[in-house]
Amino acid sequence: MSYILTIVSSSNPITDVFVVTMEGADFLKQGLNPYIQSYTDIFKGRYGYVAGYVYWPGVLLSLSPFKWIFGDVRYSYIFFQLLTLLILYRLSLKLGYSRLQAKSFPLLWSLFPVTFFVLEQTWTENLIILQLCILFFFLNLKKFSYAAIALGLLCATKQYNIFLAILSFFYVYKNSSLLGAAKYTLIAITSSLLVFLPFLIWDYDSFLQTTLLDVLKYQPRGDSLSWYSWLFFHYKVKIPGYLTGIIYFTPTVLGAIYLMKKAHSSITDLLFFIVINYCIVFLFGKQAFCNYYYLIAFMILLYSIFRFKDFLGTQNFKSDSTDISGL
Repeated sequence: MSYILTIVSSSNPITDVFVVTMEGADFLKQGLNPYIQSYTDIFKGRYGYVAGYVYWPGVLLSLSPFKWIFGDVRYSYIFFQLLTLLILYRLSLKLGYSRLQAKSFPLLWSLFPVTFFVLEQTWTENLIILQLCILFFFLNLKKFSYAAIALGLLCATKQYNIFLAILSFFYVYKNSSLLGAAKYTLIAITSSLLVFLPFLIWDYDSFLQTTLLDVLKYQPRGDSLSWYSWLFFHYKVKIPGYLTGIIYFTPTVLGAIYLMKKAHSSITDLLFFIVINYCIVFLFGKQAFCNYYYLIAFMILLYSIFRFKDFLGTQNFKSDSTDISGL
């Protein structure tokens, strides 16, 4: 009810994400390519870029049906959030927590303070969080084919998920075989291409220009929660593109080496380096807002769920006792 009231009480938030995703859904319904249309620029060019559908098709295809049915794309995020809470509960049970203890994790996440702000602003992370939940649910079960489908959808949803894809490849390799990792990668690429392909065929050049080339040209924003923006606006320091690339991929390489060197790589090892990698990517990004760190907070929650199990041992979680002091 609180999620619904958030949308009802803020029916027209002043945010470009809301405007673009709403208008993009309308263009798609009309049979028009959302990646070549003109969008309402609520900022009037303040940030130096033209409003466009910069999100990959995973966002477009997931949000649009909710706009057509309910009149607001944000109802999709309520649906995604409820599925996330359910999967968190099921994952906790699979890891050996009691039913009472397993309920504490979705309860904790549902009451995370900025949840309602992220929903109101129409930020896309609730979709990515659901996909992450599905990915790690199947990785935990060693069902790598299903996990690969979830990874493909993640990569078709947001550009920065390439780091997750690289690190998860090495985790699967260490927990199966080279052939298993190759199969995992092939399935992920195939599921991702199935989402991309219609729009690449529709207008390849415009899609690439809008979702990648234009985004790379973005200038730092003064309201961005990143060290890059802080350096730029306070000291006029602009980090060269090649150096940014090195900063982004260094934790990815270190994480891959660690996963390969360790005798038995665990999901907590994978999640640890994903958290570090994304923290660095966001802190040194030209634009990083509340939703980016909201995503990291969820990754830390996932890490905690697996880590508590690894640290305390599942034998401590078999009872349905009301004593949850161990958490």
